[in-house]
Amino acid sequence: MTDALIADNGARWASIDALVGDPGLPSVGEHDIELKHPDGYGLARRIDLPDDGFAATFSALREYRLVPWVRTPEAMDVLLTRWLDLPIDGDDVEVAVMWPSRDVAMIPCSKAVG
Repeated sequence: MTDALIADNGARWASIDALVGDPGLPSVGEHDIELKHPDGYGLARRIDLPDDGFAATFSALREYRLVPWVRTPEAMDVLLTRWLDLPIDGDDVEVAVMWPSRDVAMIPCSKAVG
């Protein structure tokens, strides 16, 4: 991933919705998997909640989250496909993609992969 990719992604978001803000530089966590494309970068994250915690009342105990930075819909399609090909384990699981809802150019990508 390059600073230019982060800047391009931030500029894309700012042009769509000024309230979104700068996506910033990612930090790779212990359970993160890096997904790469020439026009994109993504972190596939696994987030585990304690089963006796307050948040477990409202969400699954395990979340698989894709956090992408992309220049093109094609890059998003590739990252989504690679992310969905990763193994998912657990009985109480949810999946989520962190992306501004007003960036409608990415809707065909999500429809294409299901």
